[in-house]
Amino acid sequence: MRGRGAPPPASAGAPVASAATTPPKPVVDPAAAVLAADGQSGDARVRDLATACSAKEAPACARLGDSRIDSDAARATVHYRRACGLGDRSGCFGWGYVLGGDTGAVPQDLPRARELFAQACDAGHTNACSMLGLQYYWGHGVEADRPRAVPYLDPRREGFATTSRGARGPPGTEAHHGGTEADQI
Repeated sequence: MRGRGAPPPASAGAPVASAATTPPKPVVDPAAAVLAADGQSGDARVRDLATACSAKEAPACARLGDSRIDSDAARATVHYRRACGLGDRSGCFGWGYVLGGDTGAVPQDLPRARELFAQACDAGHTNACSMLGLQYYWGHGVEADRPRAVPYLDPRREGFATTSRGARGPPGTEAHHGGTEADQI
């Protein structure tokens, strides 16, 4: 007679489940997940980016923030913050962009945005350099200091052009050359 809690007797000839017969879970390469997500849209893209972000793949966290910035800035900030903490310059730029804006989703913090733009700019993020220059130029979160802004906004600097209308673009494009010399900041 069997006691309570004892396993039932194995039937003769019935397969016994073991770790050897259980299929292994697929190993997900976070970098491959980021690349795969670039060719996707919608829920599949978000799912793959979230998987890669959970595996501490910083670019995935930044892209996840980008995918949510229009619909949920507070949630995007969480992803940008994580990406920045993992050393991703785009994550620092995104976090600064949210903090420097007036979305209402997160409290505006212009001094912290400036720090994040400076961090991303030092790492070579050209848009962060431009935003940093604009903060100095207009005095957003800092005392206006146009001479200090000029190196960040210099249209001769690789990757930059800022006009009075705010147009910027890569070198060789019309937006890069951006109008007349009087338009240049």
